[in-house]
Amino acid sequence: MAARSARDGARAEGPGAVPEAAQTRQIAQPDPRDRGIDHLVLVVEIENRSGEAVDEDGAVALARAVLAAEGVDEGELGLAFVSAGEMRELKREHLGIDEATDVLSFPLDGREPVPAGLPRALGDVVLCPAVVRDEWRVPLVHGLLHLLGYDHGAEMESRERVHAAPDG
Repeated sequence: MAARSARDGARAEGPGAVPEAAQTRQIAQPDPRDRGIDHLVLVVEIENRSGEAVDEDGAVALARAVLAAEGVDEGELGLAFVSAGEMRELKREHLGIDEATDVLSFPLDGREPVPAGLPRALGDVVLCPAVVRDEWRVPLVHGLLHLLGYDHGAEMESRERVHAAPDG
């Protein structure tokens, strides 16, 4: 994943934890404008290290919809689902707060220009199923908007409401 260095060494533990290799998959979407050339527009790498069942396909579909609506039609995105313990570690390490949270974002390129020929590395969104339970849509949208440069405030809240609506 794009911000793997921030999470090196973190693994799901305990009963029900699935080996990381069995949980990582890359989902790519061909560019419909490209005829006959195997060109990828948006690559999503998804990892489930939480030990819990998650709606990976739903999360990828929502991420693609949000990014497209925000004008981002190409790049690389990492989505990770982690345990409460791993989320707590990440928040402590990166924000200095010792608690689990619903979502953390690790932005890289965002909307900044990237050199020609290099893929846009959007960054990673990390979700904690133990915290979000079935209410994962708003935290995922929140995390994606941070990758695109939004800060907390009225504009971000407005975009969250638009994108997290069931038919959004």
